[in-house]
Amino acid sequence: MSSSCYQLFRQQALAKGLEKKYDIAVSAVATDSRNEELKNSSVRNGMKPFPEGWRELFPNLKLYWFTHNEWFNFVKQNNLDGKWDEWIRYIEERYFGLTIVL
Repeated sequence: MSSSCYQLFRQQALAKGLEKKYDIAVSAVATDSRNEELKNSSVRNGMKPFPEGWRELFPNLKLYWFTHNEWFNFVKQNNLDGKWDEWIRYIEERYFGLTIVL
């Protein structure tokens, strides 16, 4: 359970413990889609690649896995009232090198 695998195990265990206190407890991981180290961290421990291996380890606990780009696109597409305009502009300028007028 070294490196990224260790942190994920702690996160899953915490969410599992919180399940008893709250109606909903989930574990979520946002990552770069090119993060092969994370995807293969569970393989080194004899499990299936991430996230499938983690879902099997904690079958009764939701694990959500998504990429940074998926999250950005979700926020941008659901920004109906313009509340996230400043954040969207910041992310586009910093990470995508784009300047979009909203």
